[in-house]
Amino acid sequence: MMEREAHEFMSRSLESLVAKRPRYAQVVERMYGLEDGEERTLQVVGDEWSLTRERIRQMQERALTLLKKGMVIQGWNRGEVTL
Repeated sequence: MMEREAHEFMSRSLESLVAKRPRYAQVVERMYGLEDGEERTLQVVGDEWSLTRERIRQMQERALTLLKKGMVIQGWNRGEVTL
């Protein structure tokens, strides 16, 4: 039950990121294989979009920061959601 709640919580957080920063969400989806189960490297994602690895790393870092902030806002760190 708690694992399902955590998965749903992360899905909502990612959906929120997609709405605000779709490109950042795509970086997270590609890097961690959320779309197709195939994880990609910074280089591969950068090559797909004709961007440098550094730019992809920056986007990934910003996306994860935004996801963490969303988790705090939604109550993750206040104990309202537990794993």
